[in-house]
Amino acid sequence: MRGIISVVIPCANDNYGLFLEERAILALDSMISNDYNVILIDWGSPNGVPLLEDIRPFLRSTGLIKSIIVPIEFTQKVAPISSGNQSCCEVLARNIGIRRSTTDWILSTNIDIILGGIETEKLDSNTLYTARKYNVPEIIHLIQLHNMPHEMRYQMLLNNKDKLEQMKYMIDVDPMDKASLIVGCGDFQLAHKTIWDQVRGFEETLTKRSFADTNLQLKVLHSKGHKISVLEEQILFHLDHKSNIHSMNKHGAVLHNDKAKATQLLTKTENSDTWGFQGMLFPTLIH
Repeated sequence: MRGIISVVIPCANDNYGLFLEERAILALDSMISNDYNVILIDWGSPNGVPLLEDIRPFLRSTGLIKSIIVPIEFTQKVAPISSGNQSCCEVLARNIGIRRSTTDWILSTNIDIILGGIETEKLDSNTLYTARKYNVPEIIHLIQLHNMPHEMRYQMLLNNKDKLEQMKYMIDVDPMDKASLIVGCGDFQLAHKTIWDQVRGFEETLTKRSFADTNLQLKVLHSKGHKISVLEEQILFHLDHKSNIHSMNKHGAVLHNDKAKATQLLTKTENSDTWGFQGMLFPTLIH
């Protein structure tokens, strides 16, 4: 149903992984085709031009996409790359979008994910959901997928998912801990607004790479009355790309968050009441 789900996506106009614009067009088309409210958080695009500005001639104008523009002068003040932070600092960017969402359900995902429809009436408001993910090779999504409507595109991927690589179930924290149900959980984390508010979104001290998504699920598990589960009927498709992690930070190596802190010690939020830079105004684009 239109307006029931907000989809929060961090991005930057930096051609991460190459062919970023092509992947973004496919991903965003899948979201507006399902009538999701899309919140793009454009985090410090290095050329000052938001990603949406460059790709909107290739997207239908629905009014469902809002891009919140966080200028590089601000991003380098709160999470400087020179200190080993992510160039697109996901925890801070996602929280900006989550805090400004007005729908009951909020999905945190990424700019290279194709989604199907989600029936919110079947969801439990006390559960954070992840989903199964299949990788779509570049040779398929760059050549075959662009010249068809979303419904046909998604159905074709569903029909051929057994031929694609699936991210397998894996417990990566502790064999007895369900904090991370599947690999790559950060591509799909869906919860009711009450859960996001209770755990105060992603932990804003985890500004480097890795473990922030697992930490989010740990916080949910440790909050009273909440659980996590795989949304069995939702299949998502990741548009595969090259990894240019080593070139992301011109000032040196991209550092990792402290795994022990993120996955064992940090079970309740340290975020302040103003998490997500509540009260700050950022420029926006609507398409």
